[in-house]
Amino acid sequence: EIFKCAYSTLLFIFCVGVVSASIFQGQTNVSEYFDHHLTPLIGCIVMWFLIVWLAMIEGGQISLVGLRNVDGSSYIESHPIAFRISSLINKRDNLEKFIIGRQFLSAVLVFVINSCGTAVLDYQMPGLPSLVNYIFVTIGIAMILFTITFGQLAAQIVATDCMLDFINNKFMLLTAYLSLLLEFTGVMHAVYPVQLIFALISGKKVAAFQSPLPLFRRLFMLFRIILSLIIVGASFAITLEAIHEKWTNLWGDINVIVVVVIYVSCLLFIGLLEGLQIALYSVAKMPEDHFATHHRAYKYCSFVLNGNRLQSFLIGRQICVTAALFVIARITSFNKENQDIINGETLFGLPPSVQEIFNLGFMGAVASTLLGSLVWRVVASSFPISFLSNPIIYAAISLCLAVETAGVCSAAWVLARWYKLLLRFQPDDVYLTNEPRETSIPSNDRDRQTDLSVMVIKSIYSVILLVFSAGTVVEAFFTNQTRVSVEYGILPVTSCVVFWVLIIWLALVEGGQGCMVGLTPIEKSLYKHTHTVSSHCTSLVCEGDSMERFLVGRQFIVVSIIFVLNFFGTTVDGANVWGLPEIVGEIFLSTGLAMMMLTIIVGQLPSQINAANYMLDFINNWFMLLTTILSLVIECTGLLHSSYLVQSFFASVCGKQTISSEPTKSKCSKIMFWTRAILSLFVLVGSLGIVVVSYLNGWTNMWRNIPEWGAILIFFSLIIFMGTLEGLQVALFAAVDLPEEDLNGCTIAKNNCSLVFEGTNLQSLLVGRQACVTACIFIIARITSINTDHEDLVEGQTILGLPYWFQWFVNLGLIPVLSTTILGSLLWRLIASSYPLAVLSNPFIYIIIRVCIFIDMTGVLSSAWVLAFFQRVILFFKTDEHYLVKVQNETEEDPMHFAEEANGNENQVVPEFA
Repeated sequence: EIFKCAYSTLLFIFCVGVVSASIFQGQTNVSEYFDHHLTPLIGCIVMWFLIVWLAMIEGGQISLVGLRNVDGSSYIESHPIAFRISSLINKRDNLEKFIIGRQFLSAVLVFVINSCGTAVLDYQMPGLPSLVNYIFVTIGIAMILFTITFGQLAAQIVATDCMLDFINNKFMLLTAYLSLLLEFTGVMHAVYPVQLIFALISGKKVAAFQSPLPLFRRLFMLFRIILSLIIVGASFAITLEAIHEKWTNLWGDINVIVVVVIYVSCLLFIGLLEGLQIALYSVAKMPEDHFATHHRAYKYCSFVLNGNRLQSFLIGRQICVTAALFVIARITSFNKENQDIINGETLFGLPPSVQEIFNLGFMGAVASTLLGSLVWRVVASSFPISFLSNPIIYAAISLCLAVETAGVCSAAWVLARWYKLLLRFQPDDVYLTNEPRETSIPSNDRDRQTDLSVMVIKSIYSVILLVFSAGTVVEAFFTNQTRVSVEYGILPVTSCVVFWVLIIWLALVEGGQGCMVGLTPIEKSLYKHTHTVSSHCTSLVCEGDSMERFLVGRQFIVVSIIFVLNFFGTTVDGANVWGLPEIVGEIFLSTGLAMMMLTIIVGQLPSQINAANYMLDFINNWFMLLTTILSLVIECTGLLHSSYLVQSFFASVCGKQTISSEPTKSKCSKIMFWTRAILSLFVLVGSLGIVVVSYLNGWTNMWRNIPEWGAILIFFSLIIFMGTLEGLQVALFAAVDLPEEDLNGCTIAKNNCSLVFEGTNLQSLLVGRQACVTACIFIIARITSINTDHEDLVEGQTILGLPYWFQWFVNLGLIPVLSTTILGSLLWRLIASSYPLAVLSNPFIYIIIRVCIFIDMTGVLSSAWVLAFFQRVILFFKTDEHYLVKVQNETEEDPMHFAEEANGNENQVVPEFA
């Protein structure tokens, strides 16, 4: 099942791409019908609208039939529109009328979708092999699979469990009225005489004829029946004549008799499958003695109803019916490019205006609905056992089961899963019997298999994307297409080595933070013998306020590393590798997307994943100890002390006292603190001033045609967006500890918290948030870097007339690191810790959360989990429980020996790094 879902999803994506390409290149039947005046965008929108509408119809029928026996009072308040629709359909014989109208509407939609998405016969899609093009484009397999998977099966799967949520919308209400209206017009009334004849033969009553009708209604019914018979006969005659004249869109030059045989065979095939479904439902609960003289019917019925075969049969049946309907649509739709039609000829010598109506291809839908569906349903419902006794039935059942087993449309389960998650649909039992609400966490085996399939697909294409990104970046280094090679003459091998060392260092810094915070509450004596370096690291940051100092310094290191990565990895304008299309080079190299993905997937996410469960092994190295010391030293220099001024300000505003784990500072320490804080403030203002002046002078690498004020606005917008993301994480974890009444008083904040902490949304948010933050830093680094080729700089000018050596340092692009760290991270973290509810009450927070979750859902970063697995395998990481439980067991077995060891090492000196 996992394999079927995986390859079917990839096939579905391919089919969507093929159909979309046909539409946007103006090579579809509907584009030719409008002489290419219909814009591709409009055509694509229309097709998607029709697909969604078809999905609504398919799922709506299941929902309305399933809700017949449910008491409407149990959901009238929670689902008022669903109650209104259900009441309308369940009134008198409206359900039967709805099904007839809905059947015709579905056929019309399939015919129109065929015209909108099926390519013209002679279209060869660029880049596709001829055989693949013939199968998916010329025959239309891509359009068929797309329609069945998205427009039918996915909706039917969702509607099976979520009937109330599915139809609780006004679009479904409009569809219900339209279906009843279509039945009322009488186009399909030819089915009623057939229904009445078979009812008389079988001795059954027909709901539509049970109550006596007034004379006027009888005459009106008779008129519509006659009109329907005329329309059906005319449509059948028109179709056969069009086939005879070879005016249809059938593939190639096929003999007319063969085409007619295919057309009639498809009608019979559809009818057989439609009647088979009705017959199976009719005999499902029949006593066995009814099958006394129909052993074949009993055998077929037992075979289908055994195990999960019924579900598999229904899926395979739907695929076969829709595929046959698309074939009929292709056979009966008119080719407007036919020379006879161009010359103005018409069928039966009718007026050109009538021929234009025929050219729409709807006449085939009438005959297909009546002769290929409704009549067979009537026959099957009247004589279900006799119908099942047909020897061909077994072949039809086997074909449907084989089609489902092939798994070509198994992607419907994936789409249905996402459908429910995105629209937040709940099973009907949640509303009817107060069952617990479902979250994104799988609740059954099918959901688990679906999620695993999606994870496999995401990992595969994410790994491919990662390898491609890494290859393009490395190739750019060794082909001297980076700015450091061109402007500073740095050797490609040197640049590449420095780049990868920085990536590895970033990974250590990112994972190290989680380890330090996670190991804080754990007694160091449990691991100081097994992980000496880890013990040294935690000893440095777990005393007094050292953890806060470490986090401040560590944040500066992260931003600095990303700025340096941007400095080394930025390519020159027009960079291209391997002869790729220009647009690919523009996306992955010029914009820096490849470098961003490499940094996020290799340098951040895998280490954060492993640091959650392998903290002791992760930081048990001297490089992490050096990084810890460097973080504390950076904080000690006072460059970032202006953030403490903000902390003191918000503490005084909130009436809170700044909590410290250290004794009261001496006067000398206070003087040193405030001196560094003021110095940091001056440096911050100077950093911002240099950035703003660089923008005003037009010296930066900001995108072309952006005015100076626009550049400054973009810079501060990115700072605010990045800060919001940083504050969001702090605010969410702070809100967990808030009293329930405080959270209830802020509706927006409560809704945002409910969304984040539902199912696996928190994990998705953190992944997407990390990607957004890193992307912001890269973009800030890119747009604040200095364009050394600017004519002013070439002439020797410097910013604010400062010395040339200082301008050289500015040209490195590292000046904005300080302002980005403080204004884009530390400042917002402090605000969020002081006012978590105010931050979460921001209306834009909901959009940001959704964007972050969506980024994770796309799967572009899923290869991080693969890298995390290989990282812990190669480095022999073991879980923290492995070591801690082992030490605890040894302590319980020999407590005296453990105590002696502890006393013996009690006087060991752990070097102080401060």
